[in-house]
Formats: sequence, C-alpha cells, structure tokens
Amino acid sequence: MNTVSFRCTACGKCCNSPPLMSLPELFRHEGLFVGALAIRRAVSGAREMSVHTQAFDYTSLNRCPALGEDQRCSIHDRGKPAVCAVVPFDAEVPDGLQHAVLLNRNRSESYIGANCIVAGESTDHDVVVRDGRLVDNGYIDALARRREAARLDRHYWGGALLELLRRELSASNAVPAKGYLTLPLVPVLQIVAGVSTHCRIRCLAYIDSQIVLIDRMLVAALQRKNSRDRDATRELRSFNSTYARLRKQLERCAADSFTEIVDRERQRDFEAYLELDAGVAGSAESQESAAA
Repeated sequence: MNTVSFRCTACGKCCNSPPLMSLPELFRHEGLFVGALAIRRAVSGAREMSVHTQAFDYTSLNRCPALGEDQRCSIHDRGKPAVCAVVPFDAEVPDGLQHAVLLNRNRSESYIGANCIVAGESTDHDVVVRDGRLVDNGYIDALARRREAARLDRHYWGGALLELLRRELSASNAVPAKGYLTLPLVPVLQIVAGVSTHCRIRCLAYIDSQIVLIDRMLVAALQRKNSRDRDATRELRSFNSTYARLRKQLERCAADSFTEIVDRERQRDFEAYLELDAGVAGSAESQESAAA
C-alpha cells in the first residue's frame, strides 16, 4: 500500500521529544530549548560521521519543551523549527520512501490513538502520498525548507567541525555504532565566534541564556525527584560547566583566535545565516527566560 492519507488532530502525540533544530533556530529560541550537538556514524560501524544540532531535554518528560499544557505548540506562530512542519514525514528519508515512514509511525506506540494516519484513502483524511509519490504541496515545501536548513548548517560550520573532530573521534569508541554522541554546542560556538566580532558577541549572549535555562531545568528536576533524570542531570551540569569555561575564553580572546581570519564578505554572509541583521543582543525567548 503506497497511498497514505493524513489529518492532523492537534493531539500533541508527535511532539513527544525535543526536535532537531538548525543553529539559527536554536539561537532564535535560546531561552526555551537547550541546544546540543549530536554526532553519529553515517553508516553503522563506519568511520565517517555526521553532525547535526538538536534540542536536549529530560526524556522522562516525554514532550517537546514548546508543547503547552493545552497540547498545542507555544511557538507555532513564532518561528517554530522547520522540522516540526515536516511531521509526520522525515526529511532525512528520500521522498520515494515517505509512505513507509508514515505507515511505520502509524504502527508505533507513540501514535496509538492519534488516528491521524490512514493507509489508502479516507473521507476524513487528505491524501498526502499517492502511489509512493508525495502529492501534498505543503509538505513538499516543508521538506525542502528543512533540508535547506540542514544544508546551510553543513555549509557554514558542519564541514569545519567534522575536520576538527574526525581525527579524535574516529580513533575512539566515543561515537557508538548505533545511536549518537551528545555534546554541548561548544565546538560549534568556537567556530562561529571566530568569524566576526558580532558572531562572538552573539555567542556570549547565547551562552548566558543557556546557563540560565539549564539552571532552571536542574531545579525543576530536583523537585521531580525522578531517578530516570540522573543521566540527563549529569549531562546538563556538564553543559553548564563547559559553557562557563567557554565564556571566559571568549571574553579574553580576539574574534580571530579560533579560526582563520575571514574576509568581510564571508562575515556578512555568515551573520545573515545566523539572522544577526535582526540584532545580536538575544532573542525574545531569552528575555522571557530571564523574566521567568
């Protein structure tokens, strides 16, 4: 069955974990999502690796940090991550296999009771894949936007980061054959901070927002007293420690201390990618975080 229909019921079941997010999206929502770097092997057991940025949270919460008490997205109209508009599709899967993605989700435990995906056609749902081909223009555009966001991340810092990490990580077992290694964004921020003074200032603002957010999350975890939170608590404390060290380093060093000097055109291009033309003082979410 290569024809699949879908209708969003706004049940919130698909919002059951922190999302993949591009670096500009993490900067935009710095007071809501803890940013993390995920490194995984491109093929199980292979030496080649891939990197991407994502949000990080306690798995015991089983929800996206942006999901409100009413089961609606609290940032739906304020620049929600591009990957969210793709759900229930998967931008990392070729379009010709998206029907399999939907049918597998329909059988998964997290979608039980959602009644949003139907094999074949249904009078209560819209056909999104017909005979194995995507036919919904909205999702076609959403997949293109998410893939472009991922491409820009690879272009601006992903390649440089892999060069920095490949020798160290490929020779060790730090990156599992299955799954991924989660790190704070420190190596990414080091690359970004070396591009220009504005980028360095923006990284400092991001670090400040993340430290405040992580401190708040740690307090909430202590109040929950859930034994399942211990590993995540340990990781978050490590995040804050490394951010504090990086902050001191960025305050001491000139902007070109981490990478080669970048020409002004490249700097402007990089700053536009990070949306720094809107200002480097921080996002609305960081101000909300400070007020919380």
